[in-house]
Parts: sequence; C-alpha cells; structure tokens
Amino acid sequence: MKKQRNSFLHITKYDIIILAAVLFISTVFTGIRSFRKGRLVTATVICNGNTVYSAVLSDKNEETSITPKDGVTITVKDGRIGFTESSCKTHECVKCGMISKPHETAVCLPNKIIIVLSAPGNTSDGYDAVVY
Repeated sequence: MKKQRNSFLHITKYDIIILAAVLFISTVFTGIRSFRKGRLVTATVICNGNTVYSAVLSDKNEETSITPKDGVTITVKDGRIGFTESSCKTHECVKCGMISKPHETAVCLPNKIIIVLSAPGNTSDGYDAVVY
C-alpha cells in the first residue's frame, strides 16, 4: 500500500530559501530603523498659536525649564521634553511624561500649549492622517 502524502505540508528547498530571504530582509530593516533612532529631533513649543521655543533635543544635555504661560513648566533634559507642572485641573499633560521620538506630541488643552517633535528634513505640509 502506498503512503499518501499531504502536499499542503510538503516543504521544499525553495520554501526554505524564501523564508530565509524574508527573515534576512526583516532583520536588515529592523537594524536600519534602530540605527535611525539616534538622529536629530527638533522640539517646538507652541502657545496660543505662537512658537515660544524651538531647539534640537540632542543638543540639550543640561536641564532647561521653559515657562510659556503662568503655572505651566516644560522641562528639557537628556534629549527629552515634557510638561512637569501645569495649572490645568486634570494634569493629563504632566501624566503624558517625557517625549523624545520624532512625530510625538504632548498637549495641554486648557492652557493651549503644544509640544511637537519633528525630524530634520521633514517637509510634510499635508495631513498626518485622515479619519473617516
């Protein structure tokens, strides 16, 4: 009696080559992505629609405090920026913590203050996303 083979589970040498290629490519892209994490990040603080502070975070090793409005303190330290004090009721902006990656934002809505991080060379003037 002949043994019946399930062709669905039959692995060939081409399957192994394709799997190895996919693993190699994903490893390369992961390495490139982690390499790009060390790039420069610019922080911009906007209060009531006006830019009150802008700096490259990697240049800021010492602790710097910014007071864009009474009762609100923003701290820049070790390449990170965030709200440390706020006069709003819920303090969600302070709970957000420190941010350091491009395209991250921290917002204090009651005080109308926004912290935006961007990568240099980002010329995107359009929408970040569209929600339906």
